[in-house]
Amino acid sequence: MKKNLIEILKKVLPYRLKSYIVFKMYGELSKSFKRNSSEYYKTIIKCINKDTEKIDLAPLGALFKKNSINYGYFNDKWWYNFIIAVSQTDTEGENVQKRLIADIENISADLIDIRDFIHFYNISLRFGLLNIGYHLREKAIKAAILRVQDKNRLDKKDLFYGVPALFEKKHYSLLNNLFNRNNTVNKYSYPTLLNLLQNETKRNKGENTNKFDSFIRGKTIAIVGPAKTDREDASEIDSYDVVVRCNYKERGVGTDDVIKGNRCDISYFNGNQCLHFLNSDFQKIPDNVNWIVTKNENHKTLVKDKFEKEKINHCCKKFNVRSINSINKFLFNGGPNAIPNIAFDLLSFNPKKVKIFHADLMLTVQRIKGYHPNESIKNNIKEKFLRSISVSHDPISQFVFLKNLFNRNLIEGDKRFQEVMKLDIEQFMIELQNIYGDAGRINSAL
Repeated sequence: MKKNLIEILKKVLPYRLKSYIVFKMYGELSKSFKRNSSEYYKTIIKCINKDTEKIDLAPLGALFKKNSINYGYFNDKWWYNFIIAVSQTDTEGENVQKRLIADIENISADLIDIRDFIHFYNISLRFGLLNIGYHLREKAIKAAILRVQDKNRLDKKDLFYGVPALFEKKHYSLLNNLFNRNNTVNKYSYPTLLNLLQNETKRNKGENTNKFDSFIRGKTIAIVGPAKTDREDASEIDSYDVVVRCNYKERGVGTDDVIKGNRCDISYFNGNQCLHFLNSDFQKIPDNVNWIVTKNENHKTLVKDKFEKEKINHCCKKFNVRSINSINKFLFNGGPNAIPNIAFDLLSFNPKKVKIFHADLMLTVQRIKGYHPNESIKNNIKEKFLRSISVSHDPISQFVFLKNLFNRNLIEGDKRFQEVMKLDIEQFMIELQNIYGDAGRINSAL
């Protein structure tokens, strides 16, 4: 019903109002934990009595029950310590965090509900407890793999979690067996990634095959991330056959002669930046951009509509719009950030080489000047990051996906990217926690 209504609105409304409503309505489909994230934050504050310095677990238990989450895997003492941990800095709460992790490790994976532990993981991310979150998520991964290996227990829910878990842990033979014995697995997209990760050259080409495929196939590709850096890579970046940037729509924003380079052949728009573009008075995309790639078909339609209605780049015959081949279904939890999505999308078209510059999976906090259209986002970036990863952009999913591509020599990276790819998952999460963790804590004295 909701999708039918969206299609009707797309046909009859002016594109500015239409884009706002469509984005809002599609957003509602993935807002369940976003609402819960805010609820958990407020509820845990309520659990702490500032006057008596005591903790009351009743509000938190009530919220878990409301969301049909079984929190009984851990006793009251564990949850008490969890609330202490979210109330302290990493330095103050180091020993408490270690005790929480030890208790997680003692739980048997075959006894847990995967959804419950992903829920606990997302809550941990919201409060900047990324290392605790890592151990909760690892338990959920183990549970997902156990279930998908059991033929007698296999159902759609098991596949939903099990297939991405097998991808993440590189159990490729088990994946092949699963594809061969289960018709409900999507046999178009999953084997595409499996072929890539097994170093097979046969790849699906995706949409817009003729035009985009000819633009990418056999070419060297530079993907330039938005992280702020002092590395002077402009000359190397501009030497590639194709240069790709994130959310590039204004000449001179995020480009220069020394560090970032000046070229941009393809601009990938994320959701928020696409909405900003649709509702702003852009009169001309820089002439050197040949393609805009959006995150889904609906965004593509809205962008094309804007170009037609406002005659943006009316004289630019080579300008094209397409939507991405997304990796959503390959990720165990959450949706992808731009760089993993872009890398997979491009690899689907058999480029000669893909190298990533100035992207370290948010281990650099600052973005290039002009990247954030909203100044409040720029000024509150650490807290926004924690809210984002707890709702949609699971940092482990991004990291593991890129690391698997990197280890298979499917992508290359600059020196900083290589350093990040050498980390293991826990090291990566600890580094993120060192940078962002305290921004998520409740400032209450216990």
